[in-house]
Amino acid sequence: MGWQPIETAPKDGTGILVYCQKSLTVPVTGGYWDDHPACQCWIAGGYMQKVFPPTHWMPLPAPPLPDNAVVNGA
Repeated sequence: MGWQPIETAPKDGTGILVYCQKSLTVPVTGGYWDDHPACQCWIAGGYMQKVFPPTHWMPLPAPPLPDNAVVNGA
């Protein structure tokens, strides 16, 4: 799945990758929707994103396999 409009992102606290087009530092980072009454906004890179909210999202990739994992029966 590629980048999707942020309006289609889950708002249940699920961690996702977000793209913040107007970010002053790193435009792609981990994020989630915070539904707490004091926030009700996207949290990206550890910060509330009310002024420059993300425009796109995608699911997090699967974590890497351990070094000793067997891949495809090899």
